[in-house]
Amino acid sequence: MYNVSVTPLGNGDLLCYGRHKMQPTTTDALRHAVFLTPPISVVASNDPSQPGSPVVLLSIDSSDQGTSLGPTSLKFTPGAVGSTSYLQIDIDATTPGHVETTADFWCNITVIGTPPPAKD
Repeated sequence: MYNVSVTPLGNGDLLCYGRHKMQPTTTDALRHAVFLTPPISVVASNDPSQPGSPVVLLSIDSSDQGTSLGPTSLKFTPGAVGSTSYLQIDIDATTPGHVETTADFWCNITVIGTPPPAKD
């Protein structure tokens, strides 16, 4: 079900890593990747002194040296299939100036987060 590698950490958090080829969406300037992780709590904070969760490290590389992707957006969506819960992370990116390219792009993601509390 999950399309990332998952390692439990000693403090109870999960470390997830994945690498996927980004797919063109409406044009060759826009790319999209989807990662499915085990359930992870999503906590946002507008206070810079308070941590948010999960921690997401993201990089995008290309088969064409000198070609890059610009503004990147992330969207977190919790979901379930049957009794299996997951967190879907959607990543969208575009080439600077929306210039179309045939280059291949790969999205690398590392996610560190806390599973939600177990339900009784």
